[in-house]
Amino acid sequence: MTGLSFSEDAVKNPAKYLAIQDTFLNKIGMPTDPEDVYKRYTNHMLSCCEAGDYENEISNNTPERIMFVSNDFVPTLQLSFIKPLANQVDEGKVTFEFISERYLKAKYKNQMSAITVRADLEKQLNEFKPTLIVFCRYSGHHSEYMRVWAKQRSIPTIYHIDDDLLTIPENIGKEKHKIHNSPYRLESVQYLLNNVDLVYCSTEKLRNRLEELKVNNKIYVGKIYCSGQILERAENRDVIKIGYMASADHAHNLTMVIPAIEHILAKYTNVQFELFGSIPVPERLEKFGEQISRAEPISNYNEFLQEFSKYKWDIGICPLVPIPFNLMKANTKWVEYTSVGAAVVANKGTVYDEVIDGDCGLLAESTADWIEAFEKLIESPRNRFELVKNAQHKIESEYSLENLRAQVFEVINQAKQITFKSELKEKILFISNGLIPTLQLSFIKPLKSMSDKGEIDYMTITEQDMVAEFGEMHTANVVEDWLHYQLSSYLPTVIILCRYSGPHSPYIRHWAKVNNTPVIYHIDDDLLNIPKELGLNKHKSHSTPMRLGSVRYLLDHSDLIYCSTAKLKQRLKELEADSPIYAGDIYCSGQVMVEAEERPIKTIGYMGFDHAHDFELVIEPLVKFMRLNTEVNFELFGSIPKPVELEEFGDRVILVPPVRNYREFLKEFAKRKWDIGLCPLQDTEFNQVKANTKWVEYSSVGIAVIASFNTVYDDCCEDNCGILARDKNGWFDALDLLSGNPNHRYNMVKKAQQKLIDTYSEIALKEQVLNVINQAKK
Repeated sequence: MTGLSFSEDAVKNPAKYLAIQDTFLNKIGMPTDPEDVYKRYTNHMLSCCEAGDYENEISNNTPERIMFVSNDFVPTLQLSFIKPLANQVDEGKVTFEFISERYLKAKYKNQMSAITVRADLEKQLNEFKPTLIVFCRYSGHHSEYMRVWAKQRSIPTIYHIDDDLLTIPENIGKEKHKIHNSPYRLESVQYLLNNVDLVYCSTEKLRNRLEELKVNNKIYVGKIYCSGQILERAENRDVIKIGYMASADHAHNLTMVIPAIEHILAKYTNVQFELFGSIPVPERLEKFGEQISRAEPISNYNEFLQEFSKYKWDIGICPLVPIPFNLMKANTKWVEYTSVGAAVVANKGTVYDEVIDGDCGLLAESTADWIEAFEKLIESPRNRFELVKNAQHKIESEYSLENLRAQVFEVINQAKQITFKSELKEKILFISNGLIPTLQLSFIKPLKSMSDKGEIDYMTITEQDMVAEFGEMHTANVVEDWLHYQLSSYLPTVIILCRYSGPHSPYIRHWAKVNNTPVIYHIDDDLLNIPKELGLNKHKSHSTPMRLGSVRYLLDHSDLIYCSTAKLKQRLKELEADSPIYAGDIYCSGQVMVEAEERPIKTIGYMGFDHAHDFELVIEPLVKFMRLNTEVNFELFGSIPKPVELEEFGDRVILVPPVRNYREFLKEFAKRKWDIGLCPLQDTEFNQVKANTKWVEYSSVGIAVIASFNTVYDDCCEDNCGILARDKNGWFDALDLLSGNPNHRYNMVKKAQQKLIDTYSEIALKEQVLNVINQAKK
């Protein structure tokens, strides 16, 4: 059989070849069950992650393929990565490739944002097949595209940053300020900081700054930014040359020490001052003629160091204007000056304080301090020699190339651990009309413990977000580009649309299908039939063609409908929803926040938002009861207006405004110390599918429940866990019974709270939610 005929036969008759394959695999003892293989693999990999036993060098058998993405072949890239990894490249353990904005601009000029650039990037990435992508100070176009490309292939990404690139000040150069503060650059930096697997920054102060800027990501702070190598040993000699190395952007730093330099050059005519880099000679120093010299910048870092060692500087200066931007700088100049045998004088109150620490250089603040430091070193060559000797010892013990290499590998390994663990972690995208109570109590609350432990991750997109971003255009097709950005950036493992009736449901479903992501539609009301009794505005809003169409689409095109009650499941079947339906046993979980207490009845309450028509059921018996029991108050918690029938009771009726954050609401609710809570429900088709949320919340905070008979409350109130009222007389009798018998009320609450623990726990709801997600994936 030829290769071609074998291929054709295998396509037509796959079962025959699969049987042969299974026989062979079973013969050699190879596990073939997918779930068994996955468990073995993940358990092994997780044990490696937990042990943290990573080598500081890449295995010979698995060369690391690192794609560096930067604006240009910047010095930061060379000294932080290329230099420490050079020996690994020589040994074939690491290979590099580079994508630079400069190259792309040269090729595409003013078309940098075009789709053709992405095709070029994809070609480079696919051909190189990186095992890691490092964005080094990158602020160019297509950062999202490259990060998503990596995420889809489980390739770790690192963002390396050594300056506050989100707040470049004008005083380091107007042109530089203008470039770095262009909107697309700021957006690119912000995106990478928040979406790569690991942010690798140069100093602790820079990390603190990123946290101030609300960077929501894991940040690794390197102890070493620039490694040192002693090219010129400390030498006891007269001071002849003072130097400053900088680009033109640092002229403002040099300005602060010019008076001290003028003083020294005038006093010591044998001393020279040299500038190395693109920084120009200040006019005030031109009068010193041959005492001033300047060396041109060298872009290749290795060549720069070799050339720098030949300049024989005796003192190197590190002036830094103490602006916030400068205070986050690394101690690079101290490392480089020390490496070539120069003593360091640096600004006090900066990154140099810690590294100089009394015996590895001198610190200066005022002009007098700078003059004193220069004179001390000029007048005492021995003192200068000892400072350099101490500093070089610190370089060799703490700032060696080997130490920086180990740090780089530690960063790489941390990024890999994060990437691997995130692949195993559930990433849930919640989509809702707003940050509604349903979302909070049905998902955020039960999953909080897992979220806090890092076992799951979640993100929310709301219709309110779309309105904030696009205003009246939030229903237009342009929003789908924004949605694509959000979805592709986060790459959820499951999408849960919670009571969603907003725009773009078909696009969300389309994206999910293309990306093999299950979609769950969570619904806790009959959203296709919102009654007018809930309020004309609410009825009108929910009954628009757009909202009804969105709900109908999701009921028919989701992988699973997750509904709140068995009755709602039956209603959705009657409405011919095409998607599979799961009815939860628990809609709202509870925990005992206020234990049952035997006490006189002082406060009755009702909590609600759009349910004034339900509350009407109890107004007449409540009025009768309050007239007879003048020591009892009544509270309305929520947005329901005070009925006119209750005006006669004056300040005995208290209105408590709604609290929209669910956790804060529960805390506030617990403080109210209600004795009896009312759960009236009109006998309507809409109410028949409601959940028993009020019973759970009332019982959680030690409130006895009186509820309408023949409603969702029938089951939870069984076994003396609440009282069911059939009519107005029933409501009055229940109020009268509980107020006249505090012990009966106490025992009823105790039983209700035990049922809460046994049946409505947060753990039980969490397991239910996880089960729903697993069902949607089948």
